[in-house]
Amino acid sequence: MQWPNLDSEGEGIASFIRDLITQRGFTANEILVLSPRRLIANEIKQRLIAGPVPIQAHSFYNDKLLEPPEAQLAMTKLQLLCDPEDRVSLRYWLGVGSPSWRCGQYAALRAYCEQQLSSPASVLGELLDGQLQLSHVNQLTERYQELREELNRLAPLNATEIFNDLFPAGTEWADPIRELLTTKIDEVEDAGEVLDLLRTEITQPEMPSEGDFVRVMSMHKSKGLTSRVTIIAGCVHGLIPYIDDEIAPADLPAHMEEQRRVFYVALTRAKEILVLSSTGTLPRRLARRIGAIVQGGNRYIGQTIACEFIDDLGPQAGDAQFGSDWAAGGFL
Repeated sequence: MQWPNLDSEGEGIASFIRDLITQRGFTANEILVLSPRRLIANEIKQRLIAGPVPIQAHSFYNDKLLEPPEAQLAMTKLQLLCDPEDRVSLRYWLGVGSPSWRCGQYAALRAYCEQQLSSPASVLGELLDGQLQLSHVNQLTERYQELREELNRLAPLNATEIFNDLFPAGTEWADPIRELLTTKIDEVEDAGEVLDLLRTEITQPEMPSEGDFVRVMSMHKSKGLTSRVTIIAGCVHGLIPYIDDEIAPADLPAHMEEQRRVFYVALTRAKEILVLSSTGTLPRRLARRIGAIVQGGNRYIGQTIACEFIDDLGPQAGDAQFGSDWAAGGFL
């Protein structure tokens, strides 16, 4: 199925799923949505949840949530609030924002710490309190002062207030994290439990096979799963197959073969119904961000190229059609 744009693909797939559940006797947990990009998957998920007949959906795209620098900084502050002596988090805090990560000054600090058998946090604390003088670490001292002020500000807050402060509502990078924890954050009591919850949900997400919800995930994560209905969204060149400009020409055949294997695994998740979906256009800026290849169109919107692997399916795959025609015909 091809849709005019990303919005219509999200709405069309959500409407199809809603029809399966309300009109054709399927249950939510019999439907699997696979997508090469979290952005496309979330578009479908949000339209399922917010539709006229809300459908529960669970996303397993948690591994990229900590990529934004703001998320990394929030996690760093939370870690140091729980453990001020955490050397990895402290090193990140001291270096972030500097092209050199303040390597020279940190080398001077580390040398002194090794000589005195002291920790970086304790030495920086002594410098701030005027109990010690040390050359060539003035930038680190300033950063540590900022950290101390932040931790003092966060310390009196309860668990929910800490979470809301570090991951503010209405921010593009924090909203996916807030959505992930929205029903669980009220159950924790302090900063340590907030940190444990974030670690568990983001770095060690559960992969439930049971539960009355539509499963939304990447093709890679679908290995070992089966479902009565499988929908593969985002079937456009650059996403499926993923085109990596950094791959050497000699390695390209093996890369494409691996991409074809992943696509085949995704196809074989379906027991009864398989839907391959794509958008016909993408904003050029968005296409560059997610790696999709576009051509033609105009200055702002480009036309996508169909996934080349679809041609491998042969005539048994059925005829391609526009999503609007499919929807008008009752998704049959």
